[in-house]
Amino acid sequence: MFSEWNQFCSDDVLPFESNFIFWNTYERDWYRSAKSLGEASRNNTTMYLGGNRKYSHEWYMYDPTELSNNPLDLNTIFYSWAKWHINSKTEFRIWRVEL
Repeated sequence: MFSEWNQFCSDDVLPFESNFIFWNTYERDWYRSAKSLGEASRNNTTMYLGGNRKYSHEWYMYDPTELSNNPLDLNTIFYSWAKWHINSKTEFRIWRVEL
């Protein structure tokens, strides 16, 4: 298992019911064009995720058409300290870390 610690959001996410984080994973291809990794709308704001890759199907966590249905489960991560995200392409765990 590959492990690497990276902070990807601020710790100011309360209240969980009105703050949303959307994410996806992919293999970056520096020499290819940006392709959509999905979009999601909450609180009158639309977020567009994208990344350079050769083919549109080269995503690992969420099918871009399903991204809007999969905000980060802040509640579970906060109270359980971690949450696994698993599909046929990858296993990814997000941890709560207090510094």
